[in-house]
Amino acid sequence: MKREICVLGTGRMGSSIVRTLLNHGYSTNVWNRTRAKCEPLIAAGAKSSLNLQDVIEPTDIIFVNVLDYAASDTLLKRDGIPSLLAGKTVVQLTSGSPRLAREDATWVGAQGADYLDGAIMATPDFIGRPDAALLYSGGPGPPMKPMSLYS
Repeated sequence: MKREICVLGTGRMGSSIVRTLLNHGYSTNVWNRTRAKCEPLIAAGAKSSLNLQDVIEPTDIIFVNVLDYAASDTLLKRDGIPSLLAGKTVVQLTSGSPRLAREDATWVGAQGADYLDGAIMATPDFIGRPDAALLYSGGPGPPMKPMSLYS
């Protein structure tokens, strides 16, 4: 059974990630502070809500693809969200420093969630293709089964 995923941040890269997930049969929830950016993804089969809690609650994996760690913090640390993270995996694809990544990993772990910090080594057009690379690193939690996003 495929895991349910959400993507927070649906700019060019986030939208490309969502389309790839949908094309490979993953149930995908989306959220963006600018609601209009979610509309084409909803038309393609993604689910969404204006309420961030409703987007995160049913998912197993949370991809965060926003501007920076400060923007990520305003989403993940807002009222009602930390209690929803337990048992989930947060995949941070936001730009920042190693110090911020370690701080995020510590905070996410304290919520009972696993944490992966990633860097996308491709432009949005290459997401889901074999020549795209995603580097990631995480803590000592149970290993996450790799998800292949291309044939």
